[in-house]
Amino acid sequence: MNGDATVYSYTVVRRALIPELRALVPYVLALVELDEGVRVMTVIRGADPDEVAIGMAVRVSFERVGQTTLPIFRPRTSRPGAPEARAGAEA
Repeated sequence: MNGDATVYSYTVVRRALIPELRALVPYVLALVELDEGVRVMTVIRGADPDEVAIGMAVRVSFERVGQTTLPIFRPRTSRPGAPEARAGAEA
């Protein structure tokens, strides 16, 4: 898997359901389709929630949350395999 995907569907969460999430809103909860055809529920980071759109090109990145590392996606701004594209991905 190359980590590239396209936003298939999304919603912008603007209201925290619990007080602990207030600092995170607004955020984008999305269903992305990997280039290989698999769909994954995720969060989009690094984009203004109002600029996210169906069909937007995104690339996987990883975010540490406690003792777990979660895949998240960010807008794809460069061609796959370019040094600047790999720099933001952490394992």
